[in-house]
Amino acid sequence: MTRYKCPGCQGEWSMENMAPACGSCFYKQKDRIVALEAENAELREAEEWKPIPDYPGYEASSLGLVRSFKYRSKGKILKPQITPKGYLVVNMYKVDGTGPRPRFIHRLIAQAFHGARPDGMQVNHKDGVKWNNIPKNLEYVTPLVNKRHAVGMGLVANGEGVL
Repeated sequence: MTRYKCPGCQGEWSMENMAPACGSCFYKQKDRIVALEAENAELREAEEWKPIPDYPGYEASSLGLVRSFKYRSKGKILKPQITPKGYLVVNMYKVDGTGPRPRFIHRLIAQAFHGARPDGMQVNHKDGVKWNNIPKNLEYVTPLVNKRHAVGMGLVANGEGVL
């Protein structure tokens, strides 16, 4: 059974039960996101927005947010949801107009600020915090480097899946 370390409570949990050991961790993560947004209110003045390639009508910010211009001329910041593995996603429409489908925020931010993801590469959170999606915390790395980084940060137990 594959076990993961919960980024909120640091407890272990498995994909089989799809829940952290603490049972309330996802709520703690949501509360932390709201608190971080409040702390970043001053930073909003210096916030930079860039269009997300392949997603017309959407923009990514230097604070790790995504907004849509689909229905509002001023844009609406999309509310993130948390996946069972602790990543933030937002629902977005595909280029062809089908969807909405959940999209990982870290991939969208990296695409907008660092360019298209090279083939065979993954987006790595340098600090190991999955909800810290500011551009300077994201980088493109190979899957092997990403796995080794996760082991080094203590995010993956016992080096699971690392060659």
